[in-house]
Order: sequence, then structure tokens, then C-alpha cells
Amino acid sequence: MKVDIIPTAGTSADFEVRKRDGAPTRYDDGYEGDPLFGPAPDCECVEWCEEHGHEYRHRRRIALVPPHFFKDIEDRCDSVHTLMLERAERCGWTFSSNAFYKASAAWKDHPIHYCYSGDYGGGAKFDGVTDKSLRGEDGREAKCCFHWLRGVSAGLWELGFTLTFDKDGKHTVFNAHPQWVTLDERDY
Repeated sequence: MKVDIIPTAGTSADFEVRKRDGAPTRYDDGYEGDPLFGPAPDCECVEWCEEHGHEYRHRRRIALVPPHFFKDIEDRCDSVHTLMLERAERCGWTFSSNAFYKASAAWKDHPIHYCYSGDYGGGAKFDGVTDKSLRGEDGREAKCCFHWLRGVSAGLWELGFTLTFDKDGKHTVFNAHPQWVTLDERDY
């Protein structure tokens, strides 16, 4: 039988053996059914597989983008968003977005997450923009910050993530989940 040796959920020391046909097909799914063996140290799982004639591979859940990247990008977006709003306020502009991100099925119980771009053409924008205010230094700076934030949002979207902000300008990156990967024995 083909099996996977995976880390036991919630621990970093123990492993378990699972049927490969119950393996997740998406990164946010878990294995189906109960473990065949374990939790136990990795070497015991390997020995168990060899004793029972099972073909095994090691699998891990890893983040393909380092977690500190998300913290750094959220902090940087927070500061650029604050600067953008300060400059826009000096011009008499207001900032709004009609693009929302629903983080869960219980989204009504959580703060609203806004996006810079929407799936159906909506998105963030300035209101009250005039030609005169747009030509001023504050207007140019506000628009530059806005374009930077939209660019970061678009770049993260292409990587499979969603950049959002709340009513206070606090940014959160969603879909930053680990992914199942198969490790070669020499890399393990």
C-alpha cells in the first residue's frame, strides 16, 4: 500500500502514517480517516512501513512565502495608507471602497475587510478630486500612495493572496495558508 508519513497535527516531534489515497488534494484540506500508525517518532514510522511492506513518502505542510513577509508587507501598507489619508485630507478628498472581503461564513460578526480592487470592477477610490487639488503636491503624493497600494494588492493577488484593510487602515493578508509538499528522502 502507498502511504504518507506526516507530522502529527499540533506537534513538531511526532509523526503518523496515513493512507495516500486519503491525502488532501488542496492545501487547506486534511487527511481523511484515522492514522494507520502513530503518533510516533519518524524513525518508528519508517520502520513500521518497511516491516509491513508499505511504500512511503514524507509530506509536510510548509508556507511557500515566509510568514515574516506578510507581517512586513502589512506594516508597510499600514504606514503608506496612513500617509495617503493624511495627504488626501489636506486636499479635501475622502477615501472609500465598495469592494469587500468576506473572511468567513460568519463575516457579519467580524470587522469589514475592504479591498483596493474588486472582482466585479469595484474598488477603492477618492471622492472630491479636482484638477487643482490633483496637481498639488499633496494630491500627487496621495495618488502615488494609492497607486502603490493597488500595485501591492495586485501583486499579492497574482501570488494567490488577498490584501485587505479595515476602517482604521489596518491591513491583513488573507489566504496565507501552508501547503502540502512531498519531500525527497535526500532533502528530509
